[in-house]
Parts: sequence; C-alpha cells; structure tokens
Amino acid sequence: MTQNRFFPAAGIDRWRENADPGFVASVGVDPAGLGELLDFSMQDWPNQPDWPNQPEMAVHKSCIVIKDGWIIGERYSTPKTKNFQQYISSNGKTYALILFGIMADRYEISLDDRVYDKRWLPEGFPLSDPRKSEITFEMIVRHTSGICPEQTQEEGRDEWGDFVRWTVGHDERWAHATGPLAFDPGDKSFDRPGGLDHNMDSYSSVGFGHIGLVIPHVTGMAAHEYLVEVLLDPIGVTSLDWHRPPHPERNICWWTAGCLKMTPRDYARLGWLLMNDGNWAGRQVVPRVYLARVMANGGVPNLLTNNAGFFDGFHGRQYPADLLRFSGSGHNITYAMSSRDMMLVRTSRVANEVRKELEQGTLNRMMDMLT
Repeated sequence: MTQNRFFPAAGIDRWRENADPGFVASVGVDPAGLGELLDFSMQDWPNQPDWPNQPEMAVHKSCIVIKDGWIIGERYSTPKTKNFQQYISSNGKTYALILFGIMADRYEISLDDRVYDKRWLPEGFPLSDPRKSEITFEMIVRHTSGICPEQTQEEGRDEWGDFVRWTVGHDERWAHATGPLAFDPGDKSFDRPGGLDHNMDSYSSVGFGHIGLVIPHVTGMAAHEYLVEVLLDPIGVTSLDWHRPPHPERNICWWTAGCLKMTPRDYARLGWLLMNDGNWAGRQVVPRVYLARVMANGGVPNLLTNNAGFFDGFHGRQYPADLLRFSGSGHNITYAMSSRDMMLVRTSRVANEVRKELEQGTLNRMMDMLT
C-alpha cells in the first residue's frame, strides 16, 4: 500500500489518470472490453419517475473504472456531470453502517446494544411497541428489526413533518406505519446475509433513521457533522450536499437512510477505503475488526460481499470471493475487488425496473474485461 494510491481532496493535486490503451492493457484490462463496459453503462436507460428534482438529476450519469490506483476509464453523460452532486439514495445506509463502526470504536456502544436505550434514544420513550426494547443495532443493519418495512413506509411517508417523532413511532398521523413492528425483532426468516435482492418485507429505511437519532446523544455532535469530521474529511470528500427538507427546516440533514449528494469521484472514495480494509493513506479510518464482522458470511444488505458465495450464480457465473458491492436506488453502485485491485462506480437515476439488466450487464462486462 503506497500513499499515491489514494486520491487527494479536490484542489490539492490530481487523481492519477491514464486511459491510454497501452497502459490499460499493462494493468490487466482489455481496452476494447473497457470501452464496451463504458458504452453499456452510458446507454439511454429509463429513469425513475416522480422523484424530487428528477429532471435535473436524471440527465447526469457517470461510470468510473479504477485499476491499480489509476482511473483508466471515465465517462460522463454531460460536461457538467463530473462535478454534479448526484443523489446517491440508500448508499447513505452504507455510510451510516461504516460511521457506526467508527463511533463504536470511540464510545461505549456496539452492534449488540439495544437501540431503544434512554442513554442514546430518549425520544423513543414511551415505546410505541413493547417489542422495540429487544431491537439491537445488529438488527437495524441486517434489516431484521421489524421497524416499518419499505412497503409500509410508502403508505406512511412523512420524513420532513416531524422526523424524530415519525421515526420512533410517536407521530399520531403515521402511527400505523412507524408505531407497531411488522414482525418480532430478529426474526431469522427475514435475514438475508447475501444475494443481490433486498427483502422489501423487512428492508427498513426508517430503521436506519434511528442511527441518525442516536449519534448526537453518543458523540455530542449532529449526525451530519460527525459524518464529515470522522469519515468524509479523512478520505478527502469535499463535494458533499444533502437532499434537504423544505423551509423552515433546511438545515436539518437526516442522512442515515439516504439523502447524501456528492460527485462521482467523491462517491468512489468509500469503495476505495473499504477495498483497503478501512485504511486511507496509512491511517486506519475504520477499525478492521468491525469491518470483518459486518462483512462476514456475505455481509449485510447495504454492504454485500461474495465471501460466502452468495453472488455466484446470480448472473449465471462465478465471481471472486472478495467482490464487494453497495448501492442505492437509481443504480448508484460500487463494485470493488482487492484481489484484482480494481473498482467500478456508477451514478445515475435509472429506474429500478431495469436494475437487474443493467447490473448483470455491468458486472459481467467488468469481469470479462480483466485479462
């Protein structure tokens, strides 16, 4: 591991870039295959309908391929896309998952602790469902908490009216959605340690919202400020913005279920951090022991790995055991493989209906171009 493998913050220096076909071939990538991958990724895929600011975001698509610390392929849909801060959806959950590990290393809190504890979630009392006392942070990150699955959330979404009360089930207008649990906490039948499909009967953005409520009580900092200080600043992210509520709450940044916005290159930094075992340019940003836990046996839904073979056969082929993947709706996605020293990132607002086709084509072309 060398210093120049890690990308500097914007304005400090240049990322290492070399798209010359001879150089691309020298790092074990077929230049023609790389071009085919980029062309496929940038096709005119249908976009998500009826999303806030969708027309503005939908025109911006990107694909970046990094090999041996060099950007060897980079494609943008418009001249402005390189610096456009794309909404990266549920990738926010991956950032929250990683941030929790940093916090747990510095404070007395762990994945095994109960979420509904008056030390860090006083807003959650009295409990809207007595079973909430059993929910652990492990259940939150595995989406087995029973808290308001995505299907239920769509029938009771009120993220901006009173986020805190809505999240813990105290908003009477949406009590049917976030008050009672959908199933008993920790129900193993909902636990999907691997595979590329989320179980929407248990997948819970509201569950991940709890992490954002807990962080201020544990650290003394707002969740978005803590994210910047201990994770994003150390890895050089400078393009950050937030999908914000309307006035008068424009300064509220509830991001742990989503809501992050950043440029494609800055989005690439988290994947590079994880591919290097949580180390950035010699600094251990994320504890290795924590990453080993959450990435064991296929990982968790918002940070999947192939170390248990769960990807194999999904697209009709085998993949390296160290392949990792995290993503958000719109096909904002990262693949990384430390064994091949390679990463691919893609940003867009593509419709979920074509996700499997796009993912299969992207992943298989990525593997086919390696020599």
